[in-house]
Amino acid sequence: MYSDEELDESKFVPDYNEDLTPSQSSHDEVWSTNTSSLCSADLMVLDEVRSSSDEVEAAATSGNQACDDRSARQERASYHCPLCNISLSGHVKRHVQRIHLPPFWSGVEDLPLRDANQSGPGSSQALSLVGQSEDHGLHTWCSLVHGSLRLLGDWVGASTLEQLLDFIIERRLYPTAGGFTDTEHGLMSFYADNYSSHVPCRFEASPPNHVICLIHWQIICTFLRQFPPEKHHAFRTWRQSCDLSAYSTSDVLFVDSHFHLDQLFARGIISDCSEIFSFPDSLRHFSLLYAVANYVFPKHWPLWRSQTSSHQQIRLSFGIHPHLAGQVTPDIISELGRLVSLPECVAIGEIGIDLTTTCNCPQPCSRSKCKGAVLQSQTELLSELLVLARETKKLVIFHCRDAGTGEAARHVLLAIKMLDMEGHIFHRHCFTGSVGEARDWMKRLPSVVFGISTKVFLDRSIQDVVRFLSLDRILLETDSPYLADGPKAIINIAEEVARLKGISLREVLHASRRNAARIYEL
Repeated sequence: MYSDEELDESKFVPDYNEDLTPSQSSHDEVWSTNTSSLCSADLMVLDEVRSSSDEVEAAATSGNQACDDRSARQERASYHCPLCNISLSGHVKRHVQRIHLPPFWSGVEDLPLRDANQSGPGSSQALSLVGQSEDHGLHTWCSLVHGSLRLLGDWVGASTLEQLLDFIIERRLYPTAGGFTDTEHGLMSFYADNYSSHVPCRFEASPPNHVICLIHWQIICTFLRQFPPEKHHAFRTWRQSCDLSAYSTSDVLFVDSHFHLDQLFARGIISDCSEIFSFPDSLRHFSLLYAVANYVFPKHWPLWRSQTSSHQQIRLSFGIHPHLAGQVTPDIISELGRLVSLPECVAIGEIGIDLTTTCNCPQPCSRSKCKGAVLQSQTELLSELLVLARETKKLVIFHCRDAGTGEAARHVLLAIKMLDMEGHIFHRHCFTGSVGEARDWMKRLPSVVFGISTKVFLDRSIQDVVRFLSLDRILLETDSPYLADGPKAIINIAEEVARLKGISLREVLHASRRNAARIYEL
């Protein structure tokens, strides 16, 4: 690997940003255009870029203005390519992608997906293949990108892509700000799902948090500036695929967005947290990425640390079950506030309204009067906890249960409206309502998602809801041990959702995992 003395660190400092602000570096800091290393096709594209309508031009002030005068446009240009120093009026990113990156690099050109020497479908067609039986084209894309990154690693003596990633992070060879397009996210997610043991909840470029993030155009430009134009041409024309069989993972990752770890211990179902991640041979191709454990009984709150054993695959939420609303004291509310502020806590919940709470009065009472008192105590607690969620900016997990009338959900919506929290993010746990109720909640609460549990197997109303909901509204949950014997039941739930929506199991698991990462900000 190059030593620091051998590297010209000045060339590693980016002089451009995602917003296409003019270069602040002098022209001497970047190489001038070297056409000797470019083929005739490259020169044609360069000529096209120089005269392209992609460049931002000032409005014509008169009919006889020479708008097609290339030299005049270049004089007005305030942008420069960080690699070839061509003057541009804008769209530096597009210029770099078309001229300096391999055509398949970020899915912006036709991808050579079928064969390394043949062109294939564009990126939109490629992404439509995700979840199908073969995904052959996307696997080819992964092997081509992996091969190109290995080439860059060889230039600096990095024997693995992880070492190349470390090299770039240590020298801060990444933009101060920058992101990825939806197409790039789709391609990167496929790579991470199939060829990485680590799948980040979201991909970052500043700094890069995964080897596949190195496809960011600014990172590549900053890296290439250390090397002469001949190297640039070698990188752009490199088409050697990499055998990824050694990197491939057959595991399909999934998330259980709601279960009760404390109850699994209390009922003797498990004696150690790691047991929930152990699957039988029939499920050996699936792997639980993480699960959200809900602690909703105050007497069990102190157990969370010993039960999770700092297990990295357990996320936590703390709440108070509506059944206990009449027993809540100020000290309990204070302790909940402390727990919610912990970095391990990703949500408040479950909380809500449960109209099936039984009467515990020591003497005969008026049933209607008792029911009214229970509802009032639950509503007051719900409002107090919603305020806590607003102050802490934590997602809320709702529990809504009644005799099928939808009354509990209506009370919850009213509490949200009274506090002007319609824009908050909500997880409607174990949804059992109708399509109409789901539509109403989405209309009132634009960020709400719905938890689908094992109830989907028997309830036709829930099956209709699954058909109605778009994938970005669905979370998968077991609510174990109440509705399932453990998080592994997610596979069965996902299979039923896939059947109802006519899509693949992988697509359902992938979407629900992304939804959980998005709303829980993991």
